[in-house]
Amino acid sequence: MIGKQAHSLQEANTITEPTLAPGLTAARYLEILRAVADERPAKPRYKAHVALKVYGCWLAKRQHTGTMSVGESELQALNTDLASGGLRRSDGRKYGSTARQVPSVIRGLHNAAVGKHPEVLRPLVHQKTYQRLGRYSSLTEPTQDLLVCVETSGRRAPHRNRKAARPMTHASRQLAIESTMTLLSKLGKGGVEFVTRGDIQNLLDRAGVSGSHKTITRMLHNALPVFRIGLERGVLSENVLDDISHDTFSDQAQRDFLPPKEVNKILDLTAVSLNNHDHVRDRLVLLLLYDLAIRRGELAGLELADIAIDGDRIDVRIRSEVQKGQKPETRLRVLFPATRTLLRHYLTHVRPQYPGKPLIVNMRGGPATSAAIEAAVSRIPLTITPGRLSPYWVHRVVTQ
Repeated sequence: MIGKQAHSLQEANTITEPTLAPGLTAARYLEILRAVADERPAKPRYKAHVALKVYGCWLAKRQHTGTMSVGESELQALNTDLASGGLRRSDGRKYGSTARQVPSVIRGLHNAAVGKHPEVLRPLVHQKTYQRLGRYSSLTEPTQDLLVCVETSGRRAPHRNRKAARPMTHASRQLAIESTMTLLSKLGKGGVEFVTRGDIQNLLDRAGVSGSHKTITRMLHNALPVFRIGLERGVLSENVLDDISHDTFSDQAQRDFLPPKEVNKILDLTAVSLNNHDHVRDRLVLLLLYDLAIRRGELAGLELADIAIDGDRIDVRIRSEVQKGQKPETRLRVLFPATRTLLRHYLTHVRPQYPGKPLIVNMRGGPATSAAIEAAVSRIPLTITPGRLSPYWVHRVVTQ
């Protein structure tokens, strides 16, 4: 889990603390959760009571009739039983995919009871956080101290090839920590001090055979700051990752070149049925992505007011809030006649039938999302060589 963490590594000992007061029975625990559920609005309340019914059946199956014991591991076991069919409905049918939400609902009810009911002692953490803290707790003390240093210090990571080291952001520190713990797990090591160059070479050799060399190399590159800091702090006698290269401009990162005949396929409107609103919208989505070189999220964020038509000229305003990274507002000129033709037809014959401000609507007439833009492109019966037709691929081709 990369990015901000709800629980730091220093809080790993909290997952070993009891969650419920000694002697609390299953019946009393369910009664507490029902009381919390009753405080919720109608729709969440119904969902909570359905989850409690499933949870009650699971407790009965596990014969939790006496003193109650609940924790992150128990919710993981519940999730496993729901997914595998170990817990079934009264008629023997397996629970559907929506039942996988039951552990999350129970965790939410439990956490809402903390502070309101003295029998509930501590909140439950998310399963990914629980696994992360559990992995951290299994490491050696020097490695734990090193990871905490990386997470909390906010210091700069030393680099032998830089005159001035770049500061590590919170996200980059978390990525380094996650990559290091993943590396140790793959190697079966309890600490960074036990990793040797031979271990790294064997890992790379296995990755080459399995076809995952790029993924493993990236993981090693991401873990590099931890090993550099470990060497500086005296935890390591050498940095076993100092010769790991990570070529961003590898063959896999090279972008496809779209030949003119393939471009003509995109611009050809002869196969588009102008009487079919879905066909018109889907092809317009593809044309706008290619013509304006915008991302799917930026296209989904366009509104009717962003289109400016002046004779044969059409300009599109890309507002700052819909751009990746909140870049300044910009205006783009529609270049291809096919795009202008289909956009005019869409604005005249298709879009007026739906309410609202968005330029692109989904198949139900509501505002299109990034997923709806992706789906629109995937529905187009068009084969492009090379590449697989998708908004991401179109953007990469156009911006190469």
